[in-house]
Amino acid sequence: MAGLSQETSVSLLWVLCILVGLGASAGLVLRVRRRPKPSPPDSGGGQGPGSRIEGDVAGTAVQAGTVTGGIHVYAHGPSRPPPTETDAALSAAIPVGQALPRRLGIHAARRGTDDSDLPPYVPRDSDGLIRRRVRTSADHGGAVLVVGDSTAGKSRALLHALAETVPERRLVVPAADTDFTALADRLRSTAIDEEHERWVLWLDDLDRYLWHGAKGLTEATVQALAAARTLVAATIRSEYYDAYRAAPADGRGEAHGDGEEARLLRRIDVVELGRVWSPGEVRRTAESPDRRLREAAAHHGVHGVAEYLAAGPDLLAEWRRARRHVQRGGHPRGHAVVTAAVDLTRTGLGSPLTRELIEQAHSAYLADAAALGPETFEEAWDWARELRLGTTGLLVPADHGGKEGWRPFDYLIEAADTPIPAATWQAALDHATDAEARLRVVLSADRLGEREFAHAECETLALTGHARAMTIMGRWERRAQRFRKAEEWFRQAVSAGNATAVRDLGHALSMRGRVGEAEELLRSAAEHGDFRAMNALASLLSEQRRPEEALHWYRRSALSGDRSAVEQYGRMLTDQGRPELAERWYREAVERGHFSAMASLGTLLQAQGRSDEAEEWIRTAIDDGRHDAALQIGLFFMERQRPAEAVPWLRRAAADLGAGIGVEHLAAALVHEGRDEEAAAWIREFGSDYDATMVGLILTAGRWDDEARRWEQAAGELLEPGSDKDA
Repeated sequence: MAGLSQETSVSLLWVLCILVGLGASAGLVLRVRRRPKPSPPDSGGGQGPGSRIEGDVAGTAVQAGTVTGGIHVYAHGPSRPPPTETDAALSAAIPVGQALPRRLGIHAARRGTDDSDLPPYVPRDSDGLIRRRVRTSADHGGAVLVVGDSTAGKSRALLHALAETVPERRLVVPAADTDFTALADRLRSTAIDEEHERWVLWLDDLDRYLWHGAKGLTEATVQALAAARTLVAATIRSEYYDAYRAAPADGRGEAHGDGEEARLLRRIDVVELGRVWSPGEVRRTAESPDRRLREAAAHHGVHGVAEYLAAGPDLLAEWRRARRHVQRGGHPRGHAVVTAAVDLTRTGLGSPLTRELIEQAHSAYLADAAALGPETFEEAWDWARELRLGTTGLLVPADHGGKEGWRPFDYLIEAADTPIPAATWQAALDHATDAEARLRVVLSADRLGEREFAHAECETLALTGHARAMTIMGRWERRAQRFRKAEEWFRQAVSAGNATAVRDLGHALSMRGRVGEAEELLRSAAEHGDFRAMNALASLLSEQRRPEEALHWYRRSALSGDRSAVEQYGRMLTDQGRPELAERWYREAVERGHFSAMASLGTLLQAQGRSDEAEEWIRTAIDDGRHDAALQIGLFFMERQRPAEAVPWLRRAAADLGAGIGVEHLAAALVHEGRDEEAAAWIREFGSDYDATMVGLILTAGRWDDEARRWEQAAGELLEPGSDKDA
């Protein structure tokens, strides 16, 4: 090197080699400025003596020759992929105890004297049950789901239980379209035994996270989250929960969707929170030092306390009154704007609404409003967003991927029951960002009775190769009793990789008498770990009177977390005369968090004559929110000829379970107690002629012959006001 001794040149060369060698592992890039050899005059190289060549050298570099000029070593960090939604959600996680309720979707109340937008928390009757569910799910991994009407206080009750039980855990609030498979993998890789380094997944309005296909919240992702010992804390409105639960989980009934959501919800023990507060809850509200709470206790009327505080009834009334002439204080275009937003949400669009979409859709609601003198859109838009009673607007802000988005106050959605215009359905489809979003709209259309529209759009999706759409088409064809066409769709769905269609195809084959083919199909899927196929195979084997094989698959399905299989396995053991094994199984199931097994254990103990233990388990099940256990304990008392004790439990079962379940037993108990008119009232309200006949049979079976004769003689007259209800 010019101007340097040979020793110095050699030393620098060694330094250079060392730096470059280190740089290969540290992300260093060497940029060398070297002087090239002069090109011969006739070479055409175009580089004169002063030219330089610059380049990046990554990895090990060997310099052969001399180096002149500066040597620059740059440290470039390792290449990183751009942050994902999962990264954003995890980076924003905070300890549960520091979470702000309003940031988590909890409705505001009008401001108090301390300028707070939420009054102090009032203890709810269900708090103890929610805390127990949280503790169990936190210890073992699992989900807690609180169900109730809009403004029942679901979110706040759940957050309160989390703050009291797991305050140090990190709270993650994912976006509605989060890839839950990727999120579960991340949480599993970062799960640590320290409590403050474990996770809570907050899913307020759970329905927003369903219907997203394989990347949405599914049974598989909930299992993966449980494996990561992640606690899933979720809420859902009653109307959505009931709609999902109505879908079949065994592939044998007809679903509005493909039954995935029904199966998922059946795996989660829920806590139901009433919209109307109990006397004890109202009393605690009235005793609060907060003036807002005392006023709510005094003036809530037929509404719930949380409902009154959130101003839900007032907002609903204002929306409905707005469709009148502007000179009479109306806001006809504002009414159309809010109605369009409500209906667009009812179509199943999972993402917040943009102003442009609402503006486009609202014109469908102004067809006959010209005589009302509609205001300008700007005036309507401002009116819809205006803050009412210091709590909320008819439209409320919602994050839309970093952009401005809107959604209607959810109390309005729950109250809406009018048909959705065809133009709104089409606007929702046009706005859907991908096939899964379009499928959500299609399934909502079917649920709301727009079956012709839903069928046409679903078939379009299926013909593009969408596997879930194929499965849904198969179920709809089966609903229409076009079984051959249904089988064709199921086969296409299986070929396209939809695992849930395997069970549907197996059932379709067995119903057409091709039992061997069905068994082969289901067994293949079950042996590859599909617990839904395990359950279906067990059911098929049981029907074929192959109990030992059925038991094997029910057990495997139950151990994978399928709650229905837990019940089936225990029931089969009992039917086979193996009550000791059944008892042990139920007890282990309760320890694993299958709370539904408590009622089954109580019934088993009752059959063995262990009455005190049985009653204790059934009462524990009821206290833990298992309303079907009320029916079991009511029947338990009836079998022991203690009708007076059966009445309150059977009444609770008939009211809580809906559809008058067990009403014939309740009526029989009431007749035994001499309350014939009350018995007839229950039959008129919830029962049928068949139930009226069953009352007499139940009384006869209980050897209450006098009561049976009295009922037979008086029933016709007592039931006369509703005798034509089933005609």
